[in-house]
Amino acid sequence: MSRYERNQYFEALWAMRDAYPTRSDEDRRGRLSISDAVVYAEAVMLALDAEDLAAFADGPFVTESSTSSDPRD
Repeated sequence: MSRYERNQYFEALWAMRDAYPTRSDEDRRGRLSISDAVVYAEAVMLALDAEDLAAFADGPFVTESSTSSDPRD
């Protein structure tokens, strides 16, 4: 990141910080609770595990050396 890009980024952050007090309460309230985020993350992890198991059960056995890297790793 160049010095100019860092300066632009800093100015954008500063502008957001200055604008924050003028926001309405509707803009400040969270939309997703922590417990909902945990439930969602667990559901995603279970779905990925189920997808991996289904792929293993349906597909031929593939050795480690012949597989491409998984983008989720």
